Amino acid sequence: MPRSRGCTADLATPPCSSTWSASSTTVPTHALIDLPLIAELFRDGELCFSAVRELTRVATPATEEAFLRKAHGKTAHQVQQMVAGLKPGDEPDATPDPRRITKRVVIEVSVETYAMWRRTKTALDEEHGARLSDDEVVQTLCRRATEVSATTQGNAVPRPAVQTAVTTCKACKRAFIEGAGEALPIDEATAARLTCDAEYIGDLESDELTRVTSVIPAAIRRKVFHRDHFACVTPGCRATRHLDLHHVRHREDGGNHSMSNIAVLCFGCHQRHHAGQLMITGHAPDHLEFTWQHDDDVESAMSGPSWDWVPVEADGRSVELDPEPDDRSSHRSG
Repeated sequence: MPRSRGCTADLATPPCSSTWSASSTTVPTHALIDLPLIAELFRDGELCFSAVRELTRVATPATEEAFLRKAHGKTAHQVQQMVAGLKPGDEPDATPDPRRITKRVVIEVSVETYAMWRRTKTALDEEHGARLSDDEVVQTLCRRATEVSATTQGNAVPRPAVQTAVTTCKACKRAFIEGAGEALPIDEATAARLTCDAEYIGDLESDELTRVTSVIPAAIRRKVFHRDHFACVTPGCRATRHLDLHHVRHREDGGNHSMSNIAVLCFGCHQRHHAGQLMITGHAPDHLEFTWQHDDDVESAMSGPSWDWVPVEADGRSVELDPEPDDRSSHRSG
């Protein structure tokens, strides 16, 4: 197989010299053992390290040859785009899952800046009343840099964070988000969250002059922000910045723009809701109920061993007890 274009330089220059990303810049030995064709091309210099790293993430013995045929003649970056959103066992032409697509951002900073980063991350955790993921921290910093808070606007209602456009693709219904010249696919949950509180700018393939309109009427938007005191209504969350409006009953389920169906959420709580981690039901503002969904795949570090105690009477008969409510979910009714 001819040598892939653009890969020779990657053999001489590692993708990243930072120890933070060491786990992402190594290829497991067992992966090359299970994929002999890729291993042979790598050994002979026909495939660069970066391409091998991407291919071994998705290729299996059954699909190895198909992935190599599709990767032939591609640069390492093109191979990365080719496998994005796929999982082990998928065919090369399988439909990518947007939830599996992530982007690596590698930075190198001074010790002083690193200390500032640590302090900032701790401050954001305290501000939100919870430990934020790296993705949530970066989103917060980006929104903080690009948005004008309500306090600096004289307590004015902030504009929606997202502008959406109607495309002419009516068949696949796939959603994309624009990012500096690149259209990135997003999953349905992310699309629903972004379009929950957005601005409509019209059909991108139409010459019709369309005025920018807010999905939620401006009058309702003002009232809800003032009613909820410019703060996230989720119990325990103290966020007062980067706020979105949320439809308690989703619009695709028949929800409307009434005051009782709209509440203020920070983007973190809004993201967790549409990801299925936080259920919100009821009517705003005084009859909302919040239920955190327990992740059965993650055991709490504070949880103890599970004991199957069976209470008995003095004569040895077992006692039937009513099931106790699950204390892993928190409810709040106004």
